Amino acid sequence: MTSDDLPRFHWWYLLFLLPVVGYLGARWYVGHRIERAIAAANEGDNSLTVSAYSFGFFPIHLTADGLRFEQETPRLTARGHLTRLEVDRLALFSLFGSDPIRVDRVHLSGFEADLTRTAPPPDGDTSEFALEVAEINLDSIFLHVDDQVNEQQLALHRLSLQLESFHIPFQPTGIESLAVSADSVSFSTPDSHVLAEEVGYDLSRASTRIRQLTYRRGQGTDLRARDVTLTGLNAGDLENGFSLDSLTVAHLGGGARVPGSPGEAGDSTTSDRPGVQINHISLPDIDLQVSGPFGQLAYLGALSADGLSYRDSLTVASAAVTGDSLGFDNGEGIAVTLQHPDLRQERLTLPLHADQLGETVVSVPAFRLQVKDQLIAGDSLAYRSGSGELSLNGVTLNGGRVSGSVDRVAVRGVERDALL
Repeated sequence: MTSDDLPRFHWWYLLFLLPVVGYLGARWYVGHRIERAIAAANEGDNSLTVSAYSFGFFPIHLTADGLRFEQETPRLTARGHLTRLEVDRLALFSLFGSDPIRVDRVHLSGFEADLTRTAPPPDGDTSEFALEVAEINLDSIFLHVDDQVNEQQLALHRLSLQLESFHIPFQPTGIESLAVSADSVSFSTPDSHVLAEEVGYDLSRASTRIRQLTYRRGQGTDLRARDVTLTGLNAGDLENGFSLDSLTVAHLGGGARVPGSPGEAGDSTTSDRPGVQINHISLPDIDLQVSGPFGQLAYLGALSADGLSYRDSLTVASAAVTGDSLGFDNGEGIAVTLQHPDLRQERLTLPLHADQLGETVVSVPAFRLQVKDQLIAGDSLAYRSGSGELSLNGVTLNGGRVSGSVDRVAVRGVERDALL
């Protein structure tokens, strides 16, 4: 065989070899960069191990299994593990320039971590990082965050999340679909603790359900709410405030201690806190005890309200209180017991302004008023603020000062605003 018999090499053969060489070179470079990143994460006392990982280019994707990490920075400590990470369809050209990095899908499964924040970010530290993710899936997430700077703790147990259209910086109105569930979510400060169990939220239904909600503060407040349902909540409502179509609590019980001193007024100055608006509130089963400088209040019954709004003051368009019993004791010899009270109040503002109150209608089938050693009891009480008429039936008086009975007492011209 002579040299003339060998196939001749043409320079344009390189056109076919360049893509292959480029692909192999890119795979080597990316793999090298990943290995260097893992090695950098193991410097000093820090550690990061990955059981296995793979990546590809058409489209760009990354999968990693069995991640374990223990990392410490001057401001944050993180330790935990991640069973699986998937990043799909990373837009290559979004890595260059100032446009947000774009990813089609991010999936995290079996993530368990403890995060501790030990110092605030330095003054003037602003990040220009921008990210757009078309779909995020989180499955079996256990997360504990200890914010030592603000003395707050957050714990999430078995969180699952499905989200479409996520942005950094965060844009609530940009979220197209969101479903969240968790076995429990808890939030703690030095003097309070909130625990929500069996939590679920679905943006398409704009509905949040909590099977059990517990709130504790200090030694005197322990409130429990069962089967809490919030409707009409959507991402846009969270941007400038908080609004709901309705709030329903199947059962509210426990005790609450109200701090402060008698006659202490709230701060009426305007604040920057977000507003709260709830179109309708329904609490059909209440068994509650409230205590404070004013005395003790015990209530067994139901409450409903419409048109509630709160920022620096509380405003209610209308409210109704009905139930089995309402008791009050100021601790200074005055006690009131109302059986099966029915109270209807139009337009109410707190702090209380008598001249801004709507009509008040009260109906009580039986009542008792104890003023030190004097007892006043009656078969019924009725009052309307519009007419200023107060009527009492079957009134009996017993005590050291006055004893006797009256079949009926009617008083006109009772000015509620003047009494308040």
